[in-house]
Amino acid sequence: MKTVLVSGARVPDDLRDILERGSTTFDTLDATGVTPGAISQLSPDRIVFWHVPGGDDLETLANAIARRDPGEAATVIVFVSAGEAGTGQWLAPDQVFVWPKDEDRLRMAFMTGG
Repeated sequence: MKTVLVSGARVPDDLRDILERGSTTFDTLDATGVTPGAISQLSPDRIVFWHVPGGDDLETLANAIARRDPGEAATVIVFVSAGEAGTGQWLAPDQVFVWPKDEDRLRMAFMTGG
């Protein structure tokens, strides 16, 4: 499972460990200036967005990718937030996690390939 992590802030070590262990290939992108097209060129199986409060550009990017192909987005996008911020109408509840509250649920999703 090829995973691309998109973030504009430092990712907690425990979270990064879960993501890396649950992936066969792991790449990171700085959210600053990244476009949906740049992410698509990496051909990821899963895109993880690490969101911290105030990171509205990251939420906008995740929603833009989800809108482009809602069917594929349901299996590809994972949105992990350091706060209770949502991601609008484009992502399902099982795609959205709050760190560290949902650590066990996220661990299960990555360790089982879900």
